[in-house]
Amino acid sequence: MRWTALAVVMVTATACGRTGLVAGEFADGGSIDDPFDDDDDHDEPPAPVDCDKVDFLFVIDNSASMFDHHTNLVDSVDVFTDGIERVIDQKIDLHVGVVTTDIYSGTDDECHVLGGLVTSTSGAHSSSMDCGPFAEGNYMTEADDLATDFECAAMVGTQGSDIEAPMDAMIAAIREDGTAAECNAGFIRPDALLVVVMVTDEWDGPGDPEDAGSTTGPEAWRKQLVLTKGSEDAVVFVALVNETPRQCWPHHERNDGTPIVEFAESLPFGFTGSVCGDYGETFSQATGVVAAACAGE
Repeated sequence: MRWTALAVVMVTATACGRTGLVAGEFADGGSIDDPFDDDDDHDEPPAPVDCDKVDFLFVIDNSASMFDHHTNLVDSVDVFTDGIERVIDQKIDLHVGVVTTDIYSGTDDECHVLGGLVTSTSGAHSSSMDCGPFAEGNYMTEADDLATDFECAAMVGTQGSDIEAPMDAMIAAIREDGTAAECNAGFIRPDALLVVVMVTDEWDGPGDPEDAGSTTGPEAWRKQLVLTKGSEDAVVFVALVNETPRQCWPHHERNDGTPIVEFAESLPFGFTGSVCGDYGETFSQATGVVAAACAGE
């Protein structure tokens, strides 16, 4: 199985305009002090991205309502492979990492922080296994058994915090100066395409949904991605969320993923789909998304 398929096809073909909210302090202590420049010109086509290297980051909600979604994610992997292999006809140097939406109980030492990569799991509905050690670090590569190891790491269980912070977890995982930097050393490469796949049925963070984010918002998240990758064109962002009209249980405003959707819509290769939909059908629509990013389309 070619693992270029996995993160790529978790994108649905829905993209809209840009939006900007507030900058602030990230959960791991880092901050963005200046607002993103809203006058930047996005009319020019992005430069092609060299896709010989791809870093896949899976941000998986591990709260009590997520078990079926974890199973759906793992069971749908094989749907993605054939189409992507037809689109990307080259050998890819892969890094694959999994983080949760809280400080995960299955990690310890330097990885027991928000954004720390999962190498072992614990708790109800998890694989309850040591998934590593992996060949090159706390992330998976083609030197590992990707199908088996990803299934092990992705089944993170359902005993996580009910105050999810998926976006802060993403930022913490990729920051070079964040609290997860030691755990995640070597995972994010400056010359690789970054593909983030977020699977959550919550909106983002504590407080009132009208606050539109935990302590930050789409514009600060976008700026941090640019600081890390050098260009937003080097990122594909996939969000499987419970957006209005909230098709998934629980049907409550607090489960509306609007801030995450707004962030996805602010990126040239940001896309959203339903976390409780048919993953296979959704993913089959997206086999050309990473190819578009690589071609600068």
